[in-house]
Order: sequence, then structure tokens, then C-alpha cells
Amino acid sequence: MSLEEIEKKLYSREKTPSTPSLSKTESFKKEENLAPKVEEKWSEAPPKIIHRHKKGKGWLFALVIFFLAVIGMGIYLIFKNLNVPTTKIEISLPSQIFVGIPFKSTIIINNNSDRLLSKAYLTIDLPSDVLLMTSQNESKNIVSENLGDIEANGLVKKTYTFVALADESKVRNLKVRLSYQAGWGASFEKEEEKELNIKKSPISLMLNLPAQTLANSVFDLEINYQNNSDFDFPELNLELNYPLSFKFISSDPQPTAANNFWQIKSLGFNRQGKIKIKGLLTEGLEQTSEFRAVLKTILAQKSFIIGEQKAVIQLAKAPLQLAIFANNASDYTTFLGDEIHYRLDYQNNSGVALSDNVIKAKLIGELFDISSLSTDAYFSSLNNTLTWNAANTPALRLLNPNDKGSVEFSIKIKKNFPIQRLNDKNFHLRIEAEMDSPTVPYYLSATKTSALANLETKVQGQLSLEAKAYFRDASSGVLNTGPFPPRVNQATNYSIHWLIKNYANDISKIVVRSFLESGVVFSGVVKSNVSSQPTYNSLTQELILNIDKIAANKGVVNEPVEVIFQIQATPNINQVNRFQPLLKETQIEAHDDYTGKILTATAPALTTRLPFDSTVSPNEGLVQP
Repeated sequence: MSLEEIEKKLYSREKTPSTPSLSKTESFKKEENLAPKVEEKWSEAPPKIIHRHKKGKGWLFALVIFFLAVIGMGIYLIFKNLNVPTTKIEISLPSQIFVGIPFKSTIIINNNSDRLLSKAYLTIDLPSDVLLMTSQNESKNIVSENLGDIEANGLVKKTYTFVALADESKVRNLKVRLSYQAGWGASFEKEEEKELNIKKSPISLMLNLPAQTLANSVFDLEINYQNNSDFDFPELNLELNYPLSFKFISSDPQPTAANNFWQIKSLGFNRQGKIKIKGLLTEGLEQTSEFRAVLKTILAQKSFIIGEQKAVIQLAKAPLQLAIFANNASDYTTFLGDEIHYRLDYQNNSGVALSDNVIKAKLIGELFDISSLSTDAYFSSLNNTLTWNAANTPALRLLNPNDKGSVEFSIKIKKNFPIQRLNDKNFHLRIEAEMDSPTVPYYLSATKTSALANLETKVQGQLSLEAKAYFRDASSGVLNTGPFPPRVNQATNYSIHWLIKNYANDISKIVVRSFLESGVVFSGVVKSNVSSQPTYNSLTQELILNIDKIAANKGVVNEPVEVIFQIQATPNINQVNRFQPLLKETQIEAHDDYTGKILTATAPALTTRLPFDSTVSPNEGLVQP
């Protein structure tokens, strides 16, 4: 029912015909009596109040509808923006990838949506042994690139160059990840990966050597390499790691550096090369020795391993064993004027009797005093060789299995180094020995049974130290004052010279020290032809000079190291008619850099006798009262 109809119905009730007409007084009374009822009826449903209440509900309803529409639109827009845009990542790789050969990979990103992809960022995760090659000659395992914005329905294509450094021993994947934003800043990520089909190195590497050899027997080993790909390698490096007991003799071609490194300038398709090496194994604790050849390519100015080959050789027990000892040691260090007793030990390990054995030992070294040689062997002064055979050593006529023995000789070392130039240094003595028998065990293919042994003995250097005192020392530029001859209780200055000569070997950590006598003090005046100067401890009266290094033959073929310092001496009454003591014995100690030994020397104590001062008579230095 409408509002107008309600109003009409209410008003029609007031004018109903069944209600009798009244006078004004009665009417007034009637109304007065009916007032409470009328108020009660109107309070239940007053027309004006009902009319206003209906208008409020309509406004609220409209507001609710409006908010629902806004929320719905927001939900629609949020849903629309949260919907992941359609993107696709394609990874293009070669069907086969060879170690050490750069290859290209193309990454294609398709934006198949109708929205702009902003802040797009591409990341490629590579295995640890696959590297990105850049134009800046760099190599790295992670690719990170800012792609910026990708237009709706747009496409981005990126091509990269990689190189693999390991073969197919395990599965490796290339992972590509794209992160971006779309719509109202919502972030998304897309990831794709593809397996890398990595094959072995395109360069075959072979290391050939005999299965076994004898100690100190020369043998050949060979390295063969060939490029089996259509890629031209611009530069390769080949390195051969030897066991500790291996001694290199020669190679063809000659090594580029040291004795185990060869630089291969280029290696084209189907090209091959060969390296022949000659050497021997000395007898050691290990019976099996391993050789390892490593082939490296140069990429981005860096060296990478692309091939490796290992081979082992068995060291067979020598049928004949020979060893040399100097003064009962294999690492003896000698010195000038020394006498060395050499012993050559031998043993038959062949399992058969060896007849007519001959031992020869050659003496090599300028410091051998040949005139002092003492031996039962035959000696040839033409080549300084000693020979033992059955004639002078009957035990050599026949050596049964496991027989052993020795031959000996003694010789002195000269008392002076034959130094003529600065580079005449690091002297050593060498014995080269060989033992032969014409008997050959059945299991060896040789013309004779032989054993070799060498021994090198280093000669330690020598130090010379002089300490000199002067009163008149104008040539050194030191002015000494005070009475001379010295007088009781009167101070006199003297200049002290320390002169150091170093023979044959470089030395380091040099320390020179001495103590001033009673009544003598250090004046502080110093002159030196080296950077070091002495320091003085007034409590102990000790003077110490430290020098880092002195080259070999300093003072022998040129001027010695010289340090000059001034002292002040005051004699006492007890020293009258005596030479006053000035400086105690001077000592020097240094490390021989060639032999590792400690060298020492001393210079005698100094008094006012002053034997080196030519202006002073022998007894002029006696203390006067």
C-alpha cells in the first residue's frame, strides 16, 4: 500500500457517516475525552514519523549498493592484475658440447600477454665447470642481466657464449630464471632449465712409458696428443708432473720452461704432436711412481684444464746396488782444510752370481787436494778416476747372491777457495760412481749388469773478521781528541774499525758483537759503508751490529764491509805503564745461505797498543801517570 493510500484511509476514518454530529461543546468534550485514545493510536503509527523513516532506509540502501559496486570493481581489478601473465622461455643449445670449445646458447623470452612486463631481470645459473665467456675477457658462473621492460606480446632474444671444462661424467643443467613485475607492481618469476650434453675433450692425450724400470736406469716416456675436433685451438699448454724420484735428462722438443712445461702455439683440426722425454728414477721408498700429463687451454687470458692422463711405472729392485757415503753420511757438508773419508757400499740383489765386477769413481771439484789422496784403487790423474777390480780388491772377482761389500778412499779439501770473480761461489764436490759386471741375469735384456751412484758434498763458506783501533785516523774522517800516550783520569778518543770479508757463499742474518772494557764508553760517532750501524747498551756496555745480507766474495774481490765507531777511554791509576784494554774479543755469526750452516769468526781484543796505527810506536800506548 502506498503512502498516499494510507493517508486517505486514515482521513476517511475521521469523516465516517456512522459518527453523530455534536455541538461545539460536546464536540470539545468528546475530543477531550477521546484525546488519550487518539494519542495512543497515533503513537502506534503516526503518519509523519512513518513517512520520514521510509526515506532513511532508501538512502542507506542506495549507499550499500554503491559500496558493493566499488568492492566488486576492486575485486575484479585485483583478480585481473593478479592473474599471471603468460610468458615462455626457450633455451637453445648445441646437440653436442665439447670440453674446452666455446659454444653459443640463445635464450628467447616471449611475453604472450597483453600487458607490459616491467623490471624484467634475467638470471642464468651455470654448473661450476661451465663458464660464461665475455667480451671483456672475463669468465664467470652466473649471468645476471637487466632486461628492462618487455612490451605486450613482445619478444627478447639473448645469445651467450659458454665453455665447458669437464666431460660427461655427471649430468649438468643450464637454469634460466626470469623475474618481472606486471599490473599494479605484482612480482612474478618464471624458470626453465635444459640439460647440457657435454662430451669428452676433443683432444686425445696419451702417456706411454714402460711398465717397470730399474733404479738409476735411463728410460724413455712419450706424450702423444691429437685434435679430433674442427675447432682450431690457438694456444695450449702441456705440463707433465713427475714423481719426486724422477730425474729429467732431456726431451724433444725442449721444454718451454723448467723441465716439464711445453707451450703448443696452435693445434688445428686433425693435427697431432709428440713429446719424447728421457730420464731415470732414483731408488726411494715408493716402488710405484706416477706420471701425470695435464693439457690446458687459454681462454679469457686464463688457463683451464681440458685433458688429463696418468700412467704409473714400477720400480724393479736393482740387481746390483751401489751407494756412496762421505764421513758416514749421505748429506755431509765439508769445509776448507777438512778431510773426507768416502765409502762405496755395494750388494748383489740379482739372484745370480756376478763375476769380474769393476767399480769406478770419478772425483769432480776444484777443491779436492789430489796430492792427499789415500786409496787401494788405481788412480788416473788424466780424468781423476779411481778404479777397483779383482786385481786390487779380490772380493770383486765373484759376488754370490746377496753378497755385499765396500771400497774406500780418503782425500783432503784445499785450504783456500779459488775465487777470481764475484760469481765464483757455491762450491761443491762430486763423486760419480759406476759398478759393472759382464754377467747378466736371465730376466734382464742388457749387455751388462750395472749400478750408478752419485754424491754431491757442499762446501760451506768462510768469514773473516778484523777489529782495529786507531788514535790518528784522519783517512776515515774521524777526529780523535785527548792525550796520547794516554794519561790517568784523562779521556782519550779512539776509532774502532770492524772489517768483514765473506768467501764463496751468500750469507744472511749477520750479527757482530763485542763489549767495551771498564772505563770505556761509546761516543756515538759512527761511519759505515753499509746501511747498518751498531747499537750500544750502556747498561751492559755491549755493542751489536746487525746486517741482513752480505753477498758472496764481498771483501775478497772488492772492498770489505767496514763499520767505524768512536769510543772514549779514561785510564785509572792501576793501569799505569800498561796498555789500557779498550774492546773485548769481537765475534761474528752468520747463516750460510748455500749450505744452511752457521758460520762464525772472531777478532782479538783491542788495547791502547794500537798495532794498526802506523803513527804510533810499539810502546807509545802505555798509560802515563
